[in-house]
Amino acid sequence: MRDSPAHAQTFDCDACDRSFTSQDALDQHMRDSPAHAQTFDCDACDRSFTSQDALDQHMRDSPAHAQTFDCDACDRSFTSQDALDQHMRDSPAHAQTFDCDACDRSFTSQDALDQHMRDSPAHAQTFDCDACDRSFTSQDALDQHMRDSPAHAQTFDCDACDRSFTSQVALDQHMRDSPAHAQTFDCDACDRSFTSQDALDQHMRDSPAHAQTFDCGACDRSLTSQDALGQHMRDSPAHAQTFDCERVGSARRPHAGLTSISLT
Repeated sequence: MRDSPAHAQTFDCDACDRSFTSQDALDQHMRDSPAHAQTFDCDACDRSFTSQDALDQHMRDSPAHAQTFDCDACDRSFTSQDALDQHMRDSPAHAQTFDCDACDRSFTSQDALDQHMRDSPAHAQTFDCDACDRSFTSQDALDQHMRDSPAHAQTFDCDACDRSFTSQVALDQHMRDSPAHAQTFDCDACDRSFTSQDALDQHMRDSPAHAQTFDCGACDRSLTSQDALGQHMRDSPAHAQTFDCERVGSARRPHAGLTSISLT
């Protein structure tokens, strides 16, 4: 039979030493044999195999199965995304999955999820955590990550919106980048910026480094230096007609009967 040209191509059973002259005959043999009861089926065609190795080899050898979907947690390959996802759900070893919040894909490692987000055109815009190397496809997902992570327990909140950040640098960058926070109130004693005067004043009261303040006698503002107080008085229309007192940290209105002293 092996010498006949008509029988040149044989279909071998990888679980025993039988050979057949057609794929149908081999498949029937596998179904009929009790020794081959457990089969490994190809989800892209109707072939069955008696070992995982044989199935994987079939997938590699078949031009029709050229595109494979690989499991990053084991060495299994599949011919469709659905088959891979089903494998991940069914396998106890892959019980913990890392889900993409922008689509229905699941992955068995954070690295695989991050790679998916970088590779997918649909996830081109990412929201990065400035305290770790995680990326997310929505602001909500990033904020949830920050709330859930013990490592990000301390947050720096924007007082003009509901955003939170894991560092002061990130918060300050957010304030500079956001059109809604274009007007900032800067602390002249450090490099902090705030979106309201109240927030700046609270910062000055709370900071030990800003304990000495120079108070404006014409309003309730406090400044951290005499220069800043003088600049404040010159810049404020409400304080336009004032003169500086030599005593540090005070300003007085002109006494009745005195002529105005123009500020220089």
